[in-house]
Amino acid sequence: MIAKYKKNQFIVNLIFILLFVAISGHFIANFLVPYFDKNPISYDYINDRYVTFNKYGNKVFESEILERNNYDLIKNNFYADKRIIIEDINDDGIKEILYLNTSNLDNIKKRSIYCYQPSNHLMWSYTMPEKNLFYKNQGENFTDNSMIIAISIISDLNTRFKKILYYGNYNDYFPYNIGLLDCNGKFISEFINSGHTGKISIFDIDNDGKDEIIASGQNNLKIFNCACFIIFDPEFLSGVSPETNPFGDNRIGLEKYYILLPRTVVLENANLLTGNESSKMPRNEASSILNRQKSNTLVSSRETNDTPSPSILYYFDDKMNLTDIDADDYFEIAYNQLLEKKIIPDITLDEYLNTLKEKILWWDGEQFENKPVLNKFYLEAKSKSK
Repeated sequence: MIAKYKKNQFIVNLIFILLFVAISGHFIANFLVPYFDKNPISYDYINDRYVTFNKYGNKVFESEILERNNYDLIKNNFYADKRIIIEDINDDGIKEILYLNTSNLDNIKKRSIYCYQPSNHLMWSYTMPEKNLFYKNQGENFTDNSMIIAISIISDLNTRFKKILYYGNYNDYFPYNIGLLDCNGKFISEFINSGHTGKISIFDIDNDGKDEIIASGQNNLKIFNCACFIIFDPEFLSGVSPETNPFGDNRIGLEKYYILLPRTVVLENANLLTGNESSKMPRNEASSILNRQKSNTLVSSRETNDTPSPSILYYFDDKMNLTDIDADDYFEIAYNQLLEKKIIPDITLDEYLNTLKEKILWWDGEQFENKPVLNKFYLEAKSKSK
């Protein structure tokens, strides 16, 4: 009888132990672990704040209240994932939160990047310094009115840390700034372009085994006034665009490639097609860079302000040789309308596209060539660094 009681008691005790372990495990897995997990993986914009969440959906970070214009930038398709970034930039196993707070009221906030730990501790902030600039087109000096528009992350080839790529403008119309910080928010270098180049892509464009930074947009110097795209080796992102001297010190650019894309007849006559002056852009714009496949990069150039915009499609290999040129359907329609109205010479679209091939220009460091060339100053700097 006693033996049977002890056996039953053992079973009861075992059941209680198993229940305790199961309940404890459930509590730990479903309450404690989610509560103490401070590693953010996602974010939302709630009540004018950036809010980040861990993988269990629990809130782990909440920013200060932001001005309403940040919402508009967050909802912009291109900048949606470039206003706030969640990334382990210093290889400590915890993802940091980097964000921008564009302000119409605070000149410091709109030119700053903030880096927080999930605990809401501010690790660092970086503010672009004010500079006196000279704009060749305007022929006058001015103090900048800068703001940082977007940020991206790029790997540091020499360490396990990450670099922060930021881009914005020093003034409403000139110039555009692309800069690099280290993982501690320390300034590394910057490149200044005459004209907006805010469409940034990061991929290995020339199959050299490491990513390049590709900036696309416009060059607004009157002698060019056209679409452009720029390719950087992240180790040599510095200097200024061709024929530009905003700081008065004649510094040179160390970009790998600087390529100008020609203006088109659709760009020049857009208002005549629509009867609307707002259709006409002051210059075309390299609006997207796509790494379609190995040794094949597509650059699209917008030619009007309309949506959708007629565009020219340029295809380059990994040495930046032009391999093909095409027009999208909207450009073809616009071109045929110009032909019908006898606004342009009577040549086929294919013949016209061939004329554009001869007008593409590559910067060699001292002058533009109508053939693919690397910037000689980039090659010199790279050679000296070995």
